[in-house]
Amino acid sequence: MANLKKQDQTTNVDSVAGEVVMTAGKDVGRAPQGVKFAAANPGENMTVFVPGKNWKLGEILTGRYISTERVYSDKFTAGKKDLNGKIYRDLHTLEDMNDKSLFGIWSVGILSNFFDQVPVEAPVSITYKGLGDKPLKAGQSVPHTFDFALGEGYRLQRGGAIVDSQQTAQQ
Repeated sequence: MANLKKQDQTTNVDSVAGEVVMTAGKDVGRAPQGVKFAAANPGENMTVFVPGKNWKLGEILTGRYISTERVYSDKFTAGKKDLNGKIYRDLHTLEDMNDKSLFGIWSVGILSNFFDQVPVEAPVSITYKGLGDKPLKAGQSVPHTFDFALGEGYRLQRGGAIVDSQQTAQQ
């Protein structure tokens, strides 16, 4: 059987059966000059808030909006169902604007609607107002209520969030 590995004399890159083989960290994935890295622990737990549990009436959470992750689990006793009938809850991740630590908010009620319209990196302030007076529809539970605020220079928009670049540029 013939040896399929050969070296291209012009690029000094190995190829195997016609495919280019590159060396990790040398040919591709090399760190740019001057970029510094700090240790990151993907297993580190972040603080997560649940309205009505560890996020109490009148408390205000502020931070920069990072992302929303849809979390699926058969262990959820409450949540929404996707088109396939799988139960999920949305976890909204924010960055503390003082110490840069990440924290999460488990979505309930109108929180998903709010975060669907918030631009990434926008500062938000959310006050937990407690449970509403009555369900929005018969058969539903009473909704959690909130007061929302968005950093100046940003605005909400149905169908997606945008940054008001003209006002942001003036800051």
